[in-house]
Amino acid sequence: MQSTAIRLYERLKEKLGSEDATLLIDFIDERVKGEVATKDDIYGLDKRITEEFLRLDKRIDEEVTRLDKRITDEVTRLDKKITDEVARLDRRITDEVTKLDKKFTEEFTQLNGKVLELDKRIIDMEWKMKLYFVLIGVLIILTNPAVIEFFSRLIGLLK
Repeated sequence: MQSTAIRLYERLKEKLGSEDATLLIDFIDERVKGEVATKDDIYGLDKRITEEFLRLDKRIDEEVTRLDKRITDEVTRLDKKITDEVARLDRRITDEVTKLDKKFTEEFTQLNGKVLELDKRIIDMEWKMKLYFVLIGVLIILTNPAVIEFFSRLIGLLK
């Protein structure tokens, strides 16, 4: 490329003169340097991009850690709230079961007392019924003329 620049300078020098040719070549050289990236430019850009990626990676890690802590705190808070609510409901259920058990026991005791009373009344009625049947039988026998005659003969035989 150097030889091309020298040839261009020589031709421009013939047409424009030495000073104008140098000025034009310097101008073109400066323009090209301003427009074209050098290895140092690329290395510097790569370094800045790498630093920016590292900075962003660090920010992301910090944000993830912060969000993880918030989530953990929220889960802990909700877990405590659920545990408290379950304990409260468990106490209410236990209280209700105790009340129902007490009411059931009272009603069962009352019902058992009534059953015992009815059982006693039935036993009393059984004796009365047996007595009534015996008395009815005796009355039937005593009011029947044939039976009276039979007993008279029987008593007569025994005498």
